[in-house]
Amino acid sequence: MVRLATIPSRENHDGMTRAVLLRRGGVAVAALASGGRVPYAFAGPLRHRGRQLSGSLSILQWTHVIGGFDAWFNGWAKDWGTLNDIEVEVDHVSSTRLPALVASEAAAQVGHDVIGFLTPPTAYEDQVIDHGTIVRAVERQVGPSSAVGRQSTYNPRRDTYFGISDTYVPAPALWRHDLWNAVGESPATWEHVRAAARH
Repeated sequence: MVRLATIPSRENHDGMTRAVLLRRGGVAVAALASGGRVPYAFAGPLRHRGRQLSGSLSILQWTHVIGGFDAWFNGWAKDWGTLNDIEVEVDHVSSTRLPALVASEAAAQVGHDVIGFLTPPTAYEDQVIDHGTIVRAVERQVGPSSAVGRQSTYNPRRDTYFGISDTYVPAPALWRHDLWNAVGESPATWEHVRAAARH
Protein backbone atom coordinates (compact mmCIF):
# COMPACT_ATOMS: atom_id res chain seq x y z
CA MET A 1 0.00 0.00 0.00
CA VAL A 2 1.19 3.49 -0.74
CA ARG A 3 0.29 6.58 1.19
CA LEU A 4 0.41 10.01 -0.32
CA ALA A 5 -0.81 13.51 0.32
CA THR A 6 -2.94 14.90 -2.48
CA ILE A 7 -3.37 18.40 -1.13
CA PRO A 8 -0.41 20.77 -1.37
CA SER A 9 1.25 21.68 1.91
CA ARG A 10 -0.22 24.75 3.58
CA GLU A 11 0.45 26.46 6.89
CA ASN A 12 -2.01 27.12 9.66
CA HIS A 13 -1.88 29.82 12.31
CA ASP A 14 0.68 27.89 14.38
CA GLY A 15 3.10 27.44 11.45
CA MET A 16 2.36 23.70 11.16
CA THR A 17 2.18 22.47 7.58
CA ARG A 18 0.41 19.40 6.28
CA ALA A 19 3.82 18.07 5.24
CA VAL A 20 5.10 18.30 8.83
CA LEU A 21 1.94 16.66 10.12
CA LEU A 22 2.27 13.81 7.61
CA ARG A 23 5.92 13.30 8.60
CA ARG A 24 4.85 13.06 12.25
CA GLY A 25 2.16 10.59 11.25
CA GLY A 26 4.77 8.48 9.42
CA VAL A 27 6.87 8.23 12.55
CA ALA A 28 3.76 7.27 14.53
CA VAL A 29 3.03 4.48 12.04
CA ALA A 30 6.65 3.30 12.38
CA ALA A 31 6.35 3.22 16.16
CA LEU A 32 3.12 1.25 15.91
CA ALA A 33 4.60 -1.17 13.38
CA SER A 34 7.60 -1.85 15.61
CA GLY A 35 5.31 -2.66 18.53
CA GLY A 36 6.21 0.46 20.47
CA ARG A 37 4.08 3.26 21.76
CA VAL A 38 4.34 6.74 20.35
CA PRO A 39 6.49 8.68 22.83
CA TYR A 40 5.10 11.88 24.29
CA ALA A 41 8.17 13.75 23.03
CA PHE A 42 6.79 12.99 19.59
CA ALA A 43 3.06 13.19 20.04
CA GLY A 44 2.97 15.26 23.17
CA PRO A 45 0.04 15.94 25.41
CA LEU A 46 -2.64 18.29 24.09
CA ARG A 47 -0.47 21.39 24.16
CA HIS A 48 -1.55 23.24 21.04
CA ARG A 49 -3.78 26.26 20.70
CA GLY A 50 -6.86 24.83 19.05
CA ARG A 51 -6.23 22.51 16.15
CA GLN A 52 -3.00 21.97 14.24
CA LEU A 53 -4.94 22.28 11.00
CA SER A 54 -8.09 24.09 10.09
CA GLY A 55 -10.75 21.43 9.73
CA SER A 56 -9.40 17.91 9.89
CA LEU A 57 -6.96 15.44 8.46
CA SER A 58 -8.82 13.29 5.95
CA ILE A 59 -7.79 9.80 4.92
CA LEU A 60 -9.14 7.77 2.02
CA GLN A 61 -8.71 4.00 2.26
CA TRP A 62 -9.90 1.14 0.16
CA THR A 63 -12.41 -1.06 1.96
CA HIS A 64 -10.30 -3.89 3.32
CA VAL A 65 -11.05 -7.49 2.48
CA ILE A 66 -10.30 -8.64 6.03
CA GLY A 67 -13.33 -8.20 8.25
CA GLY A 68 -12.75 -5.88 11.17
CA PHE A 69 -9.68 -4.17 9.70
CA ASP A 70 -11.52 -0.97 8.75
CA ALA A 71 -12.97 -0.59 12.26
CA TRP A 72 -9.52 -1.18 13.79
CA PHE A 73 -7.89 1.36 11.47
CA ASN A 74 -10.58 3.97 12.12
CA GLY A 75 -10.11 3.55 15.87
CA TRP A 76 -6.33 3.79 15.60
CA ALA A 77 -6.58 6.93 13.45
CA LYS A 78 -9.02 8.55 15.89
CA ASP A 79 -6.75 7.73 18.85
CA TRP A 80 -3.75 9.20 17.00
CA GLY A 81 -5.75 12.33 16.29
CA THR A 82 -6.72 12.66 19.95
CA LEU A 83 -3.07 12.41 21.00
CA ASN A 84 -2.16 15.12 18.50
CA ASP A 85 -5.20 17.39 18.93
CA ILE A 86 -6.36 16.75 15.36
CA GLU A 87 -9.73 15.56 14.13
CA VAL A 88 -9.10 12.63 11.80
CA GLU A 89 -11.74 11.51 9.32
CA VAL A 90 -11.43 8.22 7.43
CA ASP A 91 -13.46 7.38 4.34
CA HIS A 92 -13.55 3.90 2.83
CA VAL A 93 -14.40 3.05 -0.78
CA SER A 94 -14.18 -0.17 -2.75
CA SER A 95 -10.87 -0.78 -4.48
CA THR A 96 -12.67 -0.60 -7.84
CA ARG A 97 -13.97 2.93 -7.12
CA LEU A 98 -10.69 4.25 -5.71
CA PRO A 99 -8.89 5.10 -9.00
CA ALA A 100 -11.75 7.19 -10.40
CA LEU A 101 -12.26 9.02 -7.10
CA VAL A 102 -8.57 9.86 -6.77
CA ALA A 103 -8.42 11.02 -10.39
CA SER A 104 -11.34 13.40 -9.83
CA GLU A 105 -9.80 14.77 -6.62
CA ALA A 106 -6.45 15.34 -8.32
CA ALA A 107 -8.12 17.08 -11.26
CA ALA A 108 -10.07 19.36 -8.91
CA GLN A 109 -7.02 19.90 -6.63
CA VAL A 110 -9.31 19.21 -3.68
CA GLY A 111 -9.68 16.04 -1.74
CA HIS A 112 -8.29 13.77 0.92
CA ASP A 113 -4.95 14.50 2.59
CA VAL A 114 -3.74 10.89 2.74
CA ILE A 115 -4.72 8.11 0.35
CA GLY A 116 -4.06 4.38 0.66
CA PHE A 117 -3.41 2.76 -2.71
CA LEU A 118 -3.07 -0.88 -3.67
CA THR A 119 -0.62 -0.11 -6.47
CA PRO A 120 2.11 2.52 -6.87
CA PRO A 121 0.41 5.83 -7.77
CA THR A 122 3.09 7.12 -10.13
CA ALA A 123 0.54 9.13 -12.12
CA TYR A 124 0.15 11.51 -9.15
CA GLU A 125 3.84 12.21 -8.59
CA ASP A 126 3.42 15.88 -9.51
CA GLN A 127 0.44 16.24 -7.15
CA VAL A 128 2.14 15.23 -3.90
CA ILE A 129 4.83 16.27 -1.46
CA ASP A 130 8.24 14.58 -1.49
CA HIS A 131 7.90 11.80 1.08
CA GLY A 132 11.67 11.38 1.52
CA THR A 133 11.69 12.84 5.03
CA ILE A 134 8.83 10.53 6.04
CA VAL A 135 10.54 7.48 4.55
CA ARG A 136 13.81 8.26 6.36
CA ALA A 137 12.00 8.81 9.67
CA VAL A 138 10.21 5.47 9.36
CA GLU A 139 13.40 3.68 8.34
CA ARG A 140 15.17 5.02 11.43
CA GLN A 141 12.43 3.40 13.53
CA VAL A 142 11.93 0.05 11.78
CA GLY A 143 14.82 -0.42 9.35
CA PRO A 144 15.28 0.02 5.61
CA SER A 145 12.50 -0.40 3.08
CA SER A 146 12.38 -3.59 1.08
CA ALA A 147 13.51 -3.44 -2.54
CA VAL A 148 9.89 -3.68 -3.69
CA GLY A 149 8.81 -0.91 -1.28
CA ARG A 150 11.54 1.43 -2.50
CA GLN A 151 10.99 0.69 -6.19
CA SER A 152 7.26 1.24 -5.76
CA THR A 153 7.58 4.74 -4.29
CA TYR A 154 10.95 6.22 -5.33
CA ASN A 155 11.77 8.10 -8.54
CA PRO A 156 15.55 7.95 -9.07
CA ARG A 157 15.46 10.57 -11.84
CA ARG A 158 14.04 13.16 -9.46
CA ASP A 159 15.55 11.63 -6.32
CA THR A 160 12.16 11.91 -4.60
CA TYR A 161 9.61 9.63 -2.97
CA PHE A 162 6.03 10.14 -4.17
CA GLY A 163 4.64 7.89 -1.44
CA ILE A 164 5.57 5.47 1.28
CA SER A 165 5.02 1.73 1.16
CA ASP A 166 3.73 0.57 4.53
CA THR A 167 3.43 -3.08 3.56
CA TYR A 168 3.89 -5.54 0.73
CA VAL A 169 1.70 -8.56 0.15
CA PRO A 170 2.62 -11.08 -2.54
CA ALA A 171 -0.23 -11.78 -4.91
CA PRO A 172 0.29 -15.27 -6.32
CA ALA A 173 -1.28 -16.05 -9.66
CA LEU A 174 -4.15 -18.52 -9.84
CA TRP A 175 -4.87 -20.51 -12.96
CA ARG A 176 -6.92 -23.40 -14.25
CA HIS A 177 -4.55 -26.34 -14.49
CA ASP A 178 -6.84 -28.26 -16.85
CA LEU A 179 -6.66 -25.53 -19.52
CA TRP A 180 -2.90 -25.07 -19.24
CA ASN A 181 -2.22 -28.81 -19.09
CA ALA A 182 -4.31 -29.30 -22.22
CA VAL A 183 -1.78 -27.25 -24.23
CA GLY A 184 1.27 -28.57 -22.36
CA GLU A 185 2.17 -25.24 -20.77
CA SER A 186 2.13 -23.44 -17.43
CA PRO A 187 2.14 -19.70 -16.64
CA ALA A 188 5.63 -19.93 -15.10
CA THR A 189 7.06 -17.14 -17.28
CA TRP A 190 5.76 -14.62 -19.79
CA GLU A 191 7.29 -16.75 -22.54
CA HIS A 192 5.13 -19.68 -21.36
CA VAL A 193 2.08 -17.41 -21.46
CA ARG A 194 2.92 -16.24 -24.98
CA ALA A 195 3.42 -19.81 -26.15
CA ALA A 196 0.14 -20.96 -24.61
CA ALA A 197 -1.81 -18.02 -26.04
CA ARG A 198 -1.33 -19.38 -29.57
CA HIS A 199 -3.27 -22.53 -28.64
